[in-house]
Amino acid sequence: MSAEIARIEGRDLDAERLYEQAIGSARANGFVHNEALAYELAARFYAARGFEQFADLYLRNARYGYLRWGAVGKVRQLDETYPDLRQEDSLPGPTSTIGAPVEHLDLATVIKVSQAVSSEIVLENLIDTLMRTAMAQAGAEAGEVPPSTLDAPPI
Repeated sequence: MSAEIARIEGRDLDAERLYEQAIGSARANGFVHNEALAYELAARFYAARGFEQFADLYLRNARYGYLRWGAVGKVRQLDETYPDLRQEDSLPGPTSTIGAPVEHLDLATVIKVSQAVSSEIVLENLIDTLMRTAMAQAGAEAGEVPPSTLDAPPI
């Protein structure tokens, strides 16, 4: 907000500093959507002042941030507005909570694990079934469930 106010008031040096501060703060705190927005606004700021290379770099960073956030519609809008912006995406799509790209998940494994979870009510049996399914899908020949896990109270 402060950067935009400085831009509107014509305080260009303050605006530059504040855009950078917003970008850095958003990145440091993991706010991908705020980082992308700050990059986009900074890109517009630099483009309006004739700094095309800065604007292009910041727009690419904004697009990358929106892509990481999963804002596909916004990425599409940027691609339509700035046709030269799009490059080959080196970033996979949204990721699962286990950190693997969604497109790399094995559908058969997901189905088997879902079936295992839905068919077991007793915690010990559930853990045993999940471990066996995971080992089978991983091609493991042996595995062991830690005893402390089996001694856990039922959920």
